[in-house]
Amino acid sequence: MTTKITQLTLDLSMLARSQGTADELAKARRRARMTFACVIGFAAGCAAGAALEIAVGLWALALPVILSALATPLDRVEE
Repeated sequence: MTTKITQLTLDLSMLARSQGTADELAKARRRARMTFACVIGFAAGCAAGAALEIAVGLWALALPVILSALATPLDRVEE
């Protein structure tokens, strides 16, 4: 997430100052849109995890453990 936050900050500052060519600004705008969605998703996940921790204590860890255990067999090994 550190890289995503840094990239979002750089893109937003470039857009705020209107530095660069029109093509560079368009790329920065597109990257900022995609990165912003990732940052919001991460923050929402953190908030949901905190809410579950408050509501059910350490049992909140059961959900991610179960989901990861179910997802592991779905991973394809390609050689």
